[in-house]
Amino acid sequence: MATEVTRTSTAWRNRVGDSSGTAPVEAHHFLREFLRSPRSIGALTPSSRWLAREMVRGLDLADMDAVVELGPGSGALTRHIIQRLSSRTAFIAVEKNPRMAGSLRGRFPRVIVHQAAAEELPAILRSHGLRQVDCVISGLPWANLPGRVQEDILGGVLEVLQPGGHFVAFAYLSGLLMPSGRRFRQRLADSFASVSTSRVVWPNLPPAFVYRCRLNGCQHVEPALGHDAAARVTPACRQS
Repeated sequence: MATEVTRTSTAWRNRVGDSSGTAPVEAHHFLREFLRSPRSIGALTPSSRWLAREMVRGLDLADMDAVVELGPGSGALTRHIIQRLSSRTAFIAVEKNPRMAGSLRGRFPRVIVHQAAAEELPAILRSHGLRQVDCVISGLPWANLPGRVQEDILGGVLEVLQPGGHFVAFAYLSGLLMPSGRRFRQRLADSFASVSTSRVVWPNLPPAFVYRCRLNGCQHVEPALGHDAAARVTPACRQS
C-alpha cells in the first residue's frame, strides 16, 4: 500500500511539473510547503517557466551591480535570474520558510540566501555593506498579505532601490477580485513613477501577470519617515 501511494504521489508531482513548466523536484517542495502553510505560499504549484521568463523580460540584469529576490520559494524564478546575471552582480535572496531557504542554499551556491522575513530587507542589505540595489524581483503572494505587511515590505523595497531602480512582481489574475490585491495595485501606482503590466500568462497555474515598476532618477524615500511613508517624489520627477 505504501509503495502504491508513493508511486501515485510521484506520478502526480511529475504531471504537475510538466504542465507548469517547472522541475518535478520544485513542484514537490512547493506542494509540501503549501500543505503546511497555504496562506503564506499562495498557490499549489511554483511559478511556471512562462511566468519566470515574463518576470525577467526587459531587465538588463547583466549590467546591474546588485539584485534582490523576495520570496524565491522553490527557486523556479531564481534559475532564470541567475542565467542572466554577470559574475560581478551580487544576488541576494530572502526566503522566510526555513526548509525552502535550506534547499535554495544547496541548489544555488551562486545566491546569497537569507532565511528571514521580507520586511527585514534593509537590515539584510546593510549586513552586506549595501544601502541600495538596482532591482528587486518579488515572488511573494501579495494578495494574501495583510495591508500592514504589504506596507512594511514595499516600504523597505522603496528604501533600498536606487534612483531609477526596478521593482518587478507578479499577481494572480484572481487576486484582482480581492481588496488586498486592488490595494497593492494602487500602492504601486502611488509609489512609482512608472508602472506597467504584462500580458496575462495563461499557461501559469493559476493565470498571472507581471507588474513592472520603476523609480525616476531623482525619486527616493526618506528613511527617517519609516516604511509607512510613500516615496517622496518632487513635481519635477513626476513630470519627467
